[in-house]
Amino acid sequence: MYVPDFLTSENIEEPIQVDVVQASLANVSQKYVEKVEMTFITDNYFNRDFNVEIIFFDRNQIPIYQLDQIFIPANSTNYKTIIEIPSEDIPVIFETAYYGFLIALGPSSDGSVLDPDDVYSLEFKSSLELFLNYKNI
Repeated sequence: MYVPDFLTSENIEEPIQVDVVQASLANVSQKYVEKVEMTFITDNYFNRDFNVEIIFFDRNQIPIYQLDQIFIPANSTNYKTIIEIPSEDIPVIFETAYYGFLIALGPSSDGSVLDPDDVYSLEFKSSLELFLNYKNI
């Protein structure tokens, strides 16, 4: 994400952005999953913090689960956050059709606002890792 993503067409700061991606866990048997981790790696070249909320939606686009908010400090690179899904909540992963990312740009420490000529960026990568246990086959 870049500075223009957080500005309206009149160059007024708009600190909230939403992104939705399709989820797919086809061909994974739920009965063998014993642990699920979501990993987020960010490069924040803005001089401001971000908070990110991740919401899971079912195929009817109804929210069914929400992760703890992720904090991304200003001017941080290769910043890694790992969130483990509690074992009792693992079944919700298999009901998830979409992941929603609500990305909130924090206020500046000096009261300044973004300028369209600023060259800041936020790079956000995420992955879902399933830990399987086939010992009892």
